[in-house]
Amino acid sequence: MKCPKCSGNLKAVIANGIEIDQCDNCNGIWFDVGELDWLLDVPKLEVKDEVSNEHPVLDQQRGACPRCGGTGHMIRLWMPDSDIYVDACPTCSGRWLDGGELSELRNAKRAEQLRNFMKSAKK
Repeated sequence: MKCPKCSGNLKAVIANGIEIDQCDNCNGIWFDVGELDWLLDVPKLEVKDEVSNEHPVLDQQRGACPRCGGTGHMIRLWMPDSDIYVDACPTCSGRWLDGGELSELRNAKRAEQLRNFMKSAKK
């Protein structure tokens, strides 16, 4: 599969026991339905997740879904309290994260869990 953001190719990578597709150029990751949610909850991430030098430019680009081609470009979903954007295919419901964003999402989720715990501990 071709990367929806750059000229790279998506290669199958095993991350914590599941197969995801990662770009060999920009490190972006394609997740089929359910894979992203699962990886956000694992205790230790076992995948290379590095920010590309081109991240600011690539983050703004919209591309066709690498899985199904989509019926147009993927849509951009915004995470509240974050500058992370998840690209989503409206046809197959797959998700795309640019290089480094999976780690950022995991850190943001853990920070939110800690905030919620601290709020409940005050009661």
